[in-house]
Amino acid sequence: MVKTPVFLNEVIDRITPSPEELSQTVVFTNNVIANLKKHLKGLQARTVVAGSGKKRTQLKNTKEIDLFVLFNYKKYSGKDHQISDILWKRLKGKFKNLSRIHGSRDYFQVKVLPYVFEIVPILEIKSSRQAKNITDVTPLHARWVSKNAKGLLDDIRLTKAFVKALEIYGAESYIRGFSGYSCEILTTHYGSFIKLLQASTRWKNPQIIDPTGFYRRRNPFLLMNKSKLKSPLILVDPVQSERNVTAALNKEAFNKFRKAASDFIKKPSARFFEKKIVTEESLASSLGKKHGLLLLRITPKKNKKDVMGAAILDRYLRIRTGLAEHGFKVKKSSWFWDEKQATLWFLLDKKFPIPTEIKKGPKASDSANSVRFRRKHKKTFVKRGRLYASGRRKFDSPEKLIKFITSNPVFGKRLKKVEIKWCPSRPR
Repeated sequence: MVKTPVFLNEVIDRITPSPEELSQTVVFTNNVIANLKKHLKGLQARTVVAGSGKKRTQLKNTKEIDLFVLFNYKKYSGKDHQISDILWKRLKGKFKNLSRIHGSRDYFQVKVLPYVFEIVPILEIKSSRQAKNITDVTPLHARWVSKNAKGLLDDIRLTKAFVKALEIYGAESYIRGFSGYSCEILTTHYGSFIKLLQASTRWKNPQIIDPTGFYRRRNPFLLMNKSKLKSPLILVDPVQSERNVTAALNKEAFNKFRKAASDFIKKPSARFFEKKIVTEESLASSLGKKHGLLLLRITPKKNKKDVMGAAILDRYLRIRTGLAEHGFKVKKSSWFWDEKQATLWFLLDKKFPIPTEIKKGPKASDSANSVRFRRKHKKTFVKRGRLYASGRRKFDSPEKLIKFITSNPVFGKRLKKVEIKWCPSRPR
């Protein structure tokens, strides 16, 4: 059993909003709510604070605030698909910097610097069975956390800061990590941040966690939606038992969390709560003689944050896969962005593959495919009953490969600009 390190108190102080910050947030939030109330007159709807602000689990310097406009269930349950349009008509032209964000049910974003308010129309429900949309259930999440996480707010913040430093905080498609709600459930379920880390080192793949014991005598794989059971962690929603809270979590984020948890248990340190800042300069300065650095600066077209992030991730994977498929060794790679411009970086071995390559063909006994293979390749030979061909590589340098990939119209879709840079000049 690992004792709670004393330094965690300092970390908690660093990641917890100060009274002054909370007071400022309340003032701005109340002003927006008052403005909303004025424009919602005549509707059976009311506005409440949602998200981590409602649960008091937000981290320091949180500038995104969720507000829910709760529509009367009895009046609007039969036309829930219209509540976004109803709210839009009331808000359009009334708020500066108002934008409509498309989703399973459209919601709205208002910038009141330094804050960004997301205004989400939902039905006011008492049970998850009444929900017409997944967002309708969210206030029930807040109610569950408020009721069950008493005395654990600091631990929840530690969990959030821990996964944030690992860059796996968020269930968005370009992150596929741990959502804030999943951090709250996991910390509450295990009873503390430290106990969560200890337990995670024993997690299997898949790991089922059922906080309320709903599936104690039943198999969730037989009863839950199979499309939501592909993640390595099955976290049963305590207020909606058919839902897997971590359905978006991928294997990489799952393993990254477990590895970091194991490392922390072995040697606790405040560094686990500090995100490593990576810049082009820091990457270039760390270059050794055996490696070269490929940088791609990508500017996505303005869109939802999730859409832009997904587009950048897709391009990153295309480049990484292409380099590997054509024999260029990537020692390390990743990407970062400031929601305006993204930098994709690949640390490459300077030693390139030999100019010729061997391509594997069909079995020699497969006459039809063998004929096609021989037509396509001039120099073929048989080895252990299989056809092979030798020939010059299509791309004998990463420059040629990258130019080929980025020149494809599909690559440039949803992007405004792509720049390619080698550090210090080129890896050869």
